[in-house]
Amino acid sequence: MEVRKTVVRCIWRYAEINEPFFPMKPSAFLFRALPFLMAAGMSVAEEVAGTVTKSEPGTVVVALTSTLVPSVNDKAEVIYKYPGKDGELLVATGRVAEINTDSVRLTIDRAIGIVTKGHSVRIQSPAPQKRTVTSTAAATAVPEGGSLVNMALESLGKKSKEANSKTATSAPLEESTLELPRGDSKSAEKIPVSLPVSETGPAKSTPNGADPSFATAVKVTVRDNIRDTAKKIYEEGLALHKAGDREAAASAYSRAIETDPSFPSAYYTRACISLVKKNYDGLISDSSAAIDLGHKSKAELYCLRGTGWAGKGNLDKALADHNTAISLDPNYALAYNNRGNDYYRKGDFARAKKDCDKSIELDPTSPLPWYNRGYIHFSQRSWASAASDWRQAIMLQPEYATELEPFIAKAENR
Repeated sequence: MEVRKTVVRCIWRYAEINEPFFPMKPSAFLFRALPFLMAAGMSVAEEVAGTVTKSEPGTVVVALTSTLVPSVNDKAEVIYKYPGKDGELLVATGRVAEINTDSVRLTIDRAIGIVTKGHSVRIQSPAPQKRTVTSTAAATAVPEGGSLVNMALESLGKKSKEANSKTATSAPLEESTLELPRGDSKSAEKIPVSLPVSETGPAKSTPNGADPSFATAVKVTVRDNIRDTAKKIYEEGLALHKAGDREAAASAYSRAIETDPSFPSAYYTRACISLVKKNYDGLISDSSAAIDLGHKSKAELYCLRGTGWAGKGNLDKALADHNTAISLDPNYALAYNNRGNDYYRKGDFARAKKDCDKSIELDPTSPLPWYNRGYIHFSQRSWASAASDWRQAIMLQPEYATELEPFIAKAENR
């Protein structure tokens, strides 16, 4: 405050001394008015430095690395500094919402990128207070330079010891197993849901003339942070799905896709929910997206999409997808069952029975081919065979009894 008053007095005195040389001129008027403008709006702000230690949606925790403490509502910038370079990237802007001894909490007003642990923070504070730096604050401070890139490369399984490393690739994420329906809403089998590996590539441009390797590392860091966020939401969906809350699970999968539209596993599991709900358009769309994005369970996805086409009555496209599924995995029992169902609906009972026979050979514990082959026998007036297959289907899936018992009675009375 004293500095501001001194500056204003000096400028005012300078205007009084020099005013006779340019009376009534616009420049003199503006120069004379300058002290009033400065007194009204001049503010000598101090810079308070810090480092992000925790990032959550809409808010971040910052460990202070200077001897000053800002005030609530002070403006802040979250930045990424290129290691060993003068360039930097603005990641987000916000305001101080809460003040603690060695840290502050920021509310993010505008996010240009993904804020992560290790990003630098600058807070412009017109009236900062002094504080004593504790050992905890010193311990949590992250040195400027290559720490953020190294953290990113370590998490990718490729820790770099040199600043000019040219590539970084992600370590494969663990697979999880989820009880999901495969091909029919009446049956559920374990499908491995593979969490995709992040892809990396060269940066298209290099901000502030920085080395391309640094821009690549920034790109990798941002992409992987997006994928990590989407993966957390996706795993929430998996937990809800296992608990039987399909609506909440579908909502979580949708949020994961909104966060990272290139996350194939979220499309895959959302397609499985569309199957149970008989939302065939959603099933086809999500299965196609997962296939295009390179999900490794391609046979299952083609089988899912084929079921969607069959549900819409497009049996030719259904057969094409089920043929592809079988070519990808010749031992995929469900694909034979579903293709047999396609043939049955087209009236080709011989091929339909052949596929059901193969499905039973590959997986005699699945009720679906027994169920479907029973209808084939019934259509061919093989009453005893139809009744036998349907009883086997009921033994494997008791809920079929309500539907099939009347048909068994008819077959046995023929």
